[in-house]
Amino acid sequence: MTIVASQDLGDQGQKESSPVVVQWRWYHHVPSLGLWAVLVALLFLVPANRCAQAWLIVLPVLAVQLGWSMFARLLSLPVGVAENAGGVLVALAVSWAAVWLVAPWLTQRLIPVGLALALLLMWGVGGVYSFSAYDMASLNQAGVSILAVLLGSAVLLSSTVLTATCCRRSARPERFLPWALWWTVVVTLMLVALLATVLMIGPFIIMGLLDGNGAWDVVSVVLGMMIGLLIWGGVLGVAIYLVNLPFLLLARQSPLFRARRDDTLRPVSVPEDAGPDAQSVDDAVVADPDSPAMVKEL
Repeated sequence: MTIVASQDLGDQGQKESSPVVVQWRWYHHVPSLGLWAVLVALLFLVPANRCAQAWLIVLPVLAVQLGWSMFARLLSLPVGVAENAGGVLVALAVSWAAVWLVAPWLTQRLIPVGLALALLLMWGVGGVYSFSAYDMASLNQAGVSILAVLLGSAVLLSSTVLTATCCRRSARPERFLPWALWWTVVVTLMLVALLATVLMIGPFIIMGLLDGNGAWDVVSVVLGMMIGLLIWGGVLGVAIYLVNLPFLLLARQSPLFRARRDDTLRPVSVPEDAGPDAQSVDDAVVADPDSPAMVKEL
């Protein structure tokens, strides 16, 4: 594509500028193409994923993409905002799907090593999105999107671990899903507060005091910033939870991903007809607490 600027300047200059050639290829219309390539590669290259059920992992990603598209149209969001936010959510969904696809390999490692590898994998998938959605000239303008992908990856992983810890005695939906929402929002607020303190609030306090502003003026501004961050962090936490929700529902319905969830999180299920004080499926599981119990219902 060739772009020529045209403006009649009279005697002050030329009417048209020199032509500028812009290489606009077909894949520029699909910024998430790199993410789908990673997903398909994991489905084909990982031996444990060479089955029809493994392809069900595409459904949660599509649910996130279509859900955001409908939400953006409902609110009539600007095209730029809708595309950037939607790209971040899809990147989070694909990075989380990648963790599910390599879960059999991660569970063979020590827990700290497995968590670190899962986080690096999610950040790597987020990097693929950044380089496929932004060229090198505009990469410096994508800082917010990149930071959101990094933050969301850490929230998804850490909140899932905390939820599994709280639900080791019962992984029923009415217990697991509320805990997942709680920890997702709490972890998001904690990370947002930490980043804001380091990047915004801390420097603002230092500069305000050095400039001779009153302590009360600085405190009032900081309180206003904190209230805004709490609201923004809560909304972001709910959005990240909604990214995770389709995967949790898939793990409830699919035997393949239910087994991966159980092998990774190893909760202990409670039968439907058990009393409120019941703690396990059968006595054999209680007798051997190190044995991974398979959850029949999420």
